[in-house]
Amino acid sequence: MADITHGVWIKDGKAVDKVFSNGRQVYGRNLIHDTSDTWNSETASGWGDLSFRVVNMTEPGMYTGNVYLKPDKKPVNILIQVTDSDGTYHNLFGSAVAGGSEGYSTLTVQVAKGQTLKKVWITFSHSQNDATSVSWKKMKLEKGSVANPWTPAPEDILN
Repeated sequence: MADITHGVWIKDGKAVDKVFSNGRQVYGRNLIHDTSDTWNSETASGWGDLSFRVVNMTEPGMYTGNVYLKPDKKPVNILIQVTDSDGTYHNLFGSAVAGGSEGYSTLTVQVAKGQTLKKVWITFSHSQNDATSVSWKKMKLEKGSVANPWTPAPEDILN
């Protein structure tokens, strides 16, 4: 029998990757360690590159990343980097959250055989000359094409 520990689904002492209810996915394991549902913030310019996370997922398939953002001036979004076996990288930008607003930036990517989902981070939609303060919380990367509610990574709970 599975149970919920701090929002993480556990079965037989091990974290579960996905949970379905009535044929609908209701939980996806957070693949990014040390994320939080409390606000973090930073001020940056240029491309920003905030909350930079290296994940190195090599299993082919769909992955969905999302993060709740609140930029004060300029639009920001989640960015996922996928690299090919020859080292060529592809920076893929999620939906933008406009300056002065707040909401989720989400992106679903396909990782093919021989590719690696290398990094996930928050960045500006375009390079900026002036500083923008960005607050974020609830960063998550999960297998599949569904963005489920934020949960901590199981490793953050089980250790």
